Amino acid sequence: MSNIEEFYRRAHVFVDENKGDLETESVTVALFRVALERGAETMGMPLVCYLISRLLSVTLGIIAGDTQVKYEDILDGFDDETKH
Repeated sequence: MSNIEEFYRRAHVFVDENKGDLETESVTVALFRVALERGAETMGMPLVCYLISRLLSVTLGIIAGDTQVKYEDILDGFDDETKH
C-alpha cells in the first residue's frame, strides 16, 4: 500500500471515530479547510487550487465512467508541471 493510500485510510478511520454528531456537510467543510490551509502553507494557494482542480476533474471523470482516469494519476508530473 502506498504512503498516500495509507494516509487516506488512516484519515478515513480518524474521521469516522471523531466526527461525533457533526453533519456530513460540516465534516466535509472542515476537511477541505484543513487541506487548503495545510497546502497553502508550503505550496501557496494558487498551486493548492490547481491541485484541487485536478482532483475534481479526475473525480468527475470517474463518475462519468471514464476508465482512463484514476486517483493515482493526480500527482503524476505535478512537481514538473508546476516548476517555472
